[in-house]
Amino acid sequence: MDEYLTNLAIKANAYWIWKPFRDYSNQGMAKFPGHSGYDIKQLDNPDGHGSCSPYHHLYNQYIPFYILMQVKEIDDYINHQVQFYVSDYAAPKPDPFVMVTTRGIERFIFGAWDEPGF
Repeated sequence: MDEYLTNLAIKANAYWIWKPFRDYSNQGMAKFPGHSGYDIKQLDNPDGHGSCSPYHHLYNQYIPFYILMQVKEIDDYINHQVQFYVSDYAAPKPDPFVMVTTRGIERFIFGAWDEPGF
């Protein structure tokens, strides 16, 4: 998935990042391997493709109801100890994926929608 989004972003002369689903800035970074993204330091993104930070701008596009229900179910089950992020990049039709992470686990991608190029 990382390679797929990186290739799409490069073709669009853009970069992609994980944008927070909610405001997690008061919780700090959920540490997981590779959280700072690829080593591709290009365009105007100093963190590289796939970077993830609670300090990125919030994801502000449409999220389908079924994804919102999955987020709520996971969040409730894990007692609100996780952070959710949505992939986004500076291109007209990004392919959004949603992932969850928390301290000590890698990111887990569990949903996607409106995938025009997939």
